[in-house]
Amino acid sequence: MSRLAALNTLKEKLGEDGVNALFEVFEEERERIRDYLFRILEERFVRRLAEEIGKLRSEMYKLFAQHSTEVDEKIENLRSEMTDKIENLRSEMTEKIENLRSEMTEKIEGLRTEMTEKIEGLRTEMTEKIENLRSEMTGQIEGLRSEMHDEIGKLRAEVHQEIAKVWDEIGKLRAEMTEKIEKLRSEMHSMKADIIKWMFVFWVSQTLVIIGVIFALMRFLK
Repeated sequence: MSRLAALNTLKEKLGEDGVNALFEVFEEERERIRDYLFRILEERFVRRLAEEIGKLRSEMYKLFAQHSTEVDEKIENLRSEMTDKIENLRSEMTEKIENLRSEMTEKIEGLRTEMTEKIEGLRTEMTEKIENLRSEMTGQIEGLRSEMHDEIGKLRAEVHQEIAKVWDEIGKLRAEMTEKIEKLRSEMHSMKADIIKWMFVFWVSQTLVIIGVIFALMRFLK
């Protein structure tokens, strides 16, 4: 019977709800069986894996026990060989370092001698240049000193001339001031005489007025 015919027969006998309920039961049962099978397979896999790991571990222990002696011997041989190589390399490096040290010492001494010679030559050259510069600067300073002396003499003569001119101007100004003071003095003298004269006239007129007033009062009182 085909799947479709079986489904139609179940629908006729159980109805739509019955078929759905039956399918749900089948689905739950399938899930339960699948979980059960997975759990069994997982347990078998773990047990088989543990057995294989135990076998491999025992084989590794046996192999390690067999080769441990050979490995120790090889390690000791390698250690002694490396020790010999290190000692040979140490002695070789010591010899090379000593040779390099002596070579560097010789080069440093040669460089020191060369630098000393160059420094002495440079010192001599610099001393000669400094002496030449000193003599040149001395000549220039002497020339500048003579030029400054001449310029100072010229400036001193010009200053004396200017001072003489100033004193001449001061003398002229003093003479003019004396003349003006004398004129002012004469004018003040004449002005003083005029003031005394006017004061005498003022006081005489005032005295006459007072006398006239007194006579008028005396007449009025009589």
